[in-house]
Amino acid sequence: MKRNLTILHTNDIHSNFAHELKLAGLLREKRNSLRAAGVPVLVVDGGDHLDISILECQATDGQLNLDLHAALGYHAAAVGNNELSRFTLEQIRGLSRASRVPWLLANVVEGDGSPIGGMQEALLLDLDGIKIGLTGITDQFGTFYEDALHVKNADTVTAVRTQAERLRAQGADLVVLLSHAGLNQDQELAPRLAGHVDLIIGAHTHDALHEPLHEAGVWIAQAGAMARFLGELTLELDLQAAPGQTITSLQGCLHPVEEDMLPDAELQQIYEDAQSVIEAKISEVLGVLETPVSHDELIAHLAAVMRDYYQAELGMMFGAVAVAGFPAGPLTVGDIYRNLMSLVNVTKFEFQGKQLLGLLHERNNPDIYNRHKIGGGVRPKEGLPVGKIQFDGLTWDERDREITNCRVNGEPLDPERWYTVGGGEHLGYADSLYYPSLEGSKILHVDDYTYVKDAYIAHIRNQRKEVTS
Repeated sequence: MKRNLTILHTNDIHSNFAHELKLAGLLREKRNSLRAAGVPVLVVDGGDHLDISILECQATDGQLNLDLHAALGYHAAAVGNNELSRFTLEQIRGLSRASRVPWLLANVVEGDGSPIGGMQEALLLDLDGIKIGLTGITDQFGTFYEDALHVKNADTVTAVRTQAERLRAQGADLVVLLSHAGLNQDQELAPRLAGHVDLIIGAHTHDALHEPLHEAGVWIAQAGAMARFLGELTLELDLQAAPGQTITSLQGCLHPVEEDMLPDAELQQIYEDAQSVIEAKISEVLGVLETPVSHDELIAHLAAVMRDYYQAELGMMFGAVAVAGFPAGPLTVGDIYRNLMSLVNVTKFEFQGKQLLGLLHERNNPDIYNRHKIGGGVRPKEGLPVGKIQFDGLTWDERDREITNCRVNGEPLDPERWYTVGGGEHLGYADSLYYPSLEGSKILHVDDYTYVKDAYIAHIRNQRKEVTS
């Protein structure tokens, strides 16, 4: 029996609401047209719909994202690293339970092997007589989630095969894997999932596949990122074919979301209704800046905040934690969230004196501080220069790039001694910030759910209390 099916897919929207509202209008128009022609339509998302570096997502604790997804009528969504790595386990459980769109995840589970919170390992849908089985996976990042959330990794291939077999046993004509593992992993998985999975709808690596790939009998699609494209797959199915051979033809394309497109009216209203909640959280005036604060001055001040946070001997911070400085005038919570967009956890380190000496020389190298950093929590998504490292508690004399008279809190710096340092987590990884002398630092503590921006806001509030008390 031959049937036609269309799949509309998105991924890695990253709370890019301005484009998402326009994408929603395009998606709704496509879906309505197809349904009017009698074509069943599946709508799915590949994950990373949330991104708390974006003010509206953070201020609503992700609820705005959930409301938009539900209103647009997604059938299911994969779970991305921005859903899993930016919240506590209890928050993740709560979000997955609150979501009216099923979150599918089979390869990261609770410690007892059950799905996390309200997530599902698989889902069986009946669209006009076509039974579609869906399951989901995510990039496990080694043991990151096991270490940070105390959940458990399941073997990805085994998990997907198990869910696919269950779905087939329940009558699934087609098995679709929603993958937030990235294109490279999807291509590696395809030969091992052939005969079990018909189609992988991918995400994570932001690949805009204008034509789907066909790997070892498994189709792979992905629709870029940031709501720039709507993916459309047109399938012809033979419902009587053997598993893995159901798709007799598949064509795909990406529809660009143009700047002049109108936003979807329903989603626009949801977005506007959320603004009062957002404004209430971000309008607090923390203080008044009498003069502008340059970017370098801000980074140096953040180094002092990090030193104070951990009561460490030194503070350090790198430029990419903030987009710019601040102008003179009132400073609000929203101003800080908009400027300190990067998701950088506060962290306590030990650095050896000779590393600090090396950093003092390297911070003058434009080949290092001008190098562009994209991803790894650095926001906006197009990236920023890593910037100069600034210190608090470390002083030195500098003339013609010669570094002399280095002192830690007034005492001569000992090249062999280890010093405690408060800073941002990226400073613990030379391959992340490109400063060679970061290599060998010791990470003593990472506050997984406190970002530099949050510590900065708390610091200003505490200072204000001390002044008024």
